[in-house]
Amino acid sequence: MVVISPDGTFLHDFRSVLGGFTRSHAWMPDGSQIVYAGSATQVLARNHDGGGTDTLLFDAATLGEDAVVITDVSPDGSRVLVSLAVRSIWSIWTIDSTGRGDPRPVVDGTSPSDMALFGYFSPDGTEIVFTRRANNVDAMAIIGADRTGERPVPTGVSPSYARDWGRDNRIYFMGPYPHQIYSISPHGTERIQHTNDGFSNLEPDLSP
Repeated sequence: MVVISPDGTFLHDFRSVLGGFTRSHAWMPDGSQIVYAGSATQVLARNHDGGGTDTLLFDAATLGEDAVVITDVSPDGSRVLVSLAVRSIWSIWTIDSTGRGDPRPVVDGTSPSDMALFGYFSPDGTEIVFTRRANNVDAMAIIGADRTGERPVPTGVSPSYARDWGRDNRIYFMGPYPHQIYSISPHGTERIQHTNDGFSNLEPDLSP
């Protein structure tokens, strides 16, 4: 993981700090820290410039999980959304960004063909969009941050993989291979295709 400024100026190479490959990550809303997976199961936080020491927020191994992917931080910076896996069965949890609170499940997975992964907070933090795999079909769904009111997001594109929920209140997602990037309203209307170049466009991220 390397941090650069928008003009391409080098800021910090985290490899010298972490000693190797850095997995998924997400920025704290104020830009002061980066939350990242420094191992298969550990969620850590460190200053964006690489200074200071790591803060261990969560170790998925304490729950018997064997993999963690970090996807988002709540708009107020209090919660981190992660996908956790046990034997390839994924579910979505939130963890306290200070490392002091208990982890909380949001959406459970039951089997490799029925599970949930890759969650992103709405701009106000009250809802979460995620990828719901049901009967081996990947589609998008929304659930309240309080675990209530799950509903599908019809996109007209299958499969659909949630990738971000923008401040413009549009949900950005990836379509089937070759992966193109789309956005749509939370109600499943006004779909826009943003790429159409014949290449696989993966992991879009939106500027603040």
